[in-house]
Amino acid sequence: MNYIGVDLHKDSMTIVGCRENGEIFVKDKIACKCINKIEKFFLQEQLQPCSVAVEAIGFYHWFFDLLEGKVEKFILANPIETRKYSWDQPKTDFKDATKLAILLAGGEFERNKSLSCFIPDKALRTFRELTRQRHNLVCHHTCLVNSARRIFLKNNLSGPKVLTATTLENFLTQFGEKFPEYHRQFLYTIADNLLYNERQTTKLERNIEQFLHLERFQKLHEILTSIPGIGDMVAATLISEIGDFSRFQAPDKLACYCGLVPMLWQSANTVRYGKVTKKGPVYVRRVLVNAAWVSIRQDDKPRRIFNRISKRAGRKKAIVAIARKLLVWSWYLVAEDEKWKTIATSNLTINLSGMTLMRLLKKAEIRDNSL
Repeated sequence: MNYIGVDLHKDSMTIVGCRENGEIFVKDKIACKCINKIEKFFLQEQLQPCSVAVEAIGFYHWFFDLLEGKVEKFILANPIETRKYSWDQPKTDFKDATKLAILLAGGEFERNKSLSCFIPDKALRTFRELTRQRHNLVCHHTCLVNSARRIFLKNNLSGPKVLTATTLENFLTQFGEKFPEYHRQFLYTIADNLLYNERQTTKLERNIEQFLHLERFQKLHEILTSIPGIGDMVAATLISEIGDFSRFQAPDKLACYCGLVPMLWQSANTVRYGKVTKKGPVYVRRVLVNAAWVSIRQDDKPRRIFNRISKRAGRKKAIVAIARKLLVWSWYLVAEDEKWKTIATSNLTINLSGMTLMRLLKKAEIRDNSL
């Protein structure tokens, strides 16, 4: 088996190959636009069979699709973890590629699972891009609404309570003469942008709903939407960003992946906790926080937890805690293939890892039956 490390950039890639004993036998640098040259390089007889490792970057997808089926294994390296194996300066592309090749040859990716990243398939990747694009459109919609609100305040007007393209145009039709000419033109421009934005968002949501009705996602969708505060779009974001819930052995690992665990500093007997790490997909944290505000209005269980935490830590920290609770409950319900009624009707104590007593009892019962 040959082991190939690739340092991928937007214009070029640096390739280093080594054998099982760590001997480097090939080095090359190829422009990313030369697709035929890249294919020809990886189909060489001296490279087959081979495993490839490349650091996770935002545009690795085309490279993965190109090599799929042409190599034995494709590993997406976690740049945060592989940085711990960095060598002395100077830092070069060949050194980065060599590091990946040697780690791959030494079996480090098999021993340390945190070195590699999850690679979604094409369907899940498309689903993820749809949810992210919708999230960006919603953020742009909020910016447009805030711009219109600022213009209203500058003219001492409150404006419509719910601001959409239709309500803004109706408001301008009735009260347009109260604005200066340039403000009126700004608001008409914002109304046009809101109309286009709403149409694009609606079109994306229809495509997202089609994915939610696929057989592989339908069961997850039903379980997640049973949780108070989690609707179709929040469930779609969780499914697309997390993918397979079973790849996380415990809910605290999922919370760590989503950046909803506190920072930790420890030295001897001194232990300090900070803010949440905010690592991992930002889209999951944002939709969970929004869902948390809805959940405390819809259900008594998250509301009690929110009130208890907010008394000693404040509302902002309390709502982040509820967001993590929603994530932990999601993992538990998906793992047990159950719906919200299981948690809502139980008063069982939850320990620090998020594992409920009911889950532990079920595992013990399964073990006893197997014996």
